[in-house]
Amino acid sequence: MKVMDHRIVNEPLKFFKSAARMELKGRWLEAAVASGIYVIIVGIVGFIVESLFPTLSFITGIYTLIIFGPAVVGLYAYFMRIVRRQPTNVRDCFEGFEDFGRSLSLGVQMMVRVMLWTLLFIIPGIIAAYRYSQAPLLLRDHPDWTPGQCISESKRLMVGNKGTLFTLEISFIGWYILACLPAIVFAAAYGAAAGVTDMTSLGFPLTLVMLIFEIPILFVYAYMKAADVVFYEELNRPVQVYTVNNMGGSAYNDSGSYGAYDPNGFSGDFSGDDLFDDM
Repeated sequence: MKVMDHRIVNEPLKFFKSAARMELKGRWLEAAVASGIYVIIVGIVGFIVESLFPTLSFITGIYTLIIFGPAVVGLYAYFMRIVRRQPTNVRDCFEGFEDFGRSLSLGVQMMVRVMLWTLLFIIPGIIAAYRYSQAPLLLRDHPDWTPGQCISESKRLMVGNKGTLFTLEISFIGWYILACLPAIVFAAAYGAAAGVTDMTSLGFPLTLVMLIFEIPILFVYAYMKAADVVFYEELNRPVQVYTVNNMGGSAYNDSGSYGAYDPNGFSGDFSGDDLFDDM
């Protein structure tokens, strides 16, 4: 028997979503808070920096370039603990800052590579983003690897798998639309009552209210990130390959069904027909 460590992930989307929901059970609120921390660090702080220095927009770019790597490594570190059924705390979101040098280097390399591909056209940029998407998880799993090694390994693992991850993440669009409805309804109602058409000019109190109405989005984001980690675990699961025998036997056998990962091995079974589809 030959063991090959590069899998083509072909499980149905409900497989990843069902596993994600199971691992998030009882942890939804904490996972949403963890997602909120990431959004604040990467998005909201960057927005504030840009607001403070409107004529120096490059400062926001520099801030994002510096903060992206540690923030995304920390975010995935948290959700890897969720999926692997390990104790979690929102402080795990800052794990990337504990390995700041490698995380910073990884983030810079990923962003620069994606930006260079995007210069050609938006589609090559999207493909590049998915090509390097597993690098932050690999960095967390392999403390002895360089960022370059993590990027190279992500490129190798994602050969034949980019479309699956893209489809998985796109499948959450329905949930995102539902999560945005409270904010959309509030904006429409306020705009009609106050005669305001430009919602970007709201003052701080109303902006804060808008952010509160957008909290459901964090739950959807947590759901998607957990599913992404399930994809990563499945991507890294060993595959058994058998040679074709003279009787016409199968040349390929993928043993075991993935449930959730824990330090003692895989557990659970998501291969039954009773799993339900969702958005």
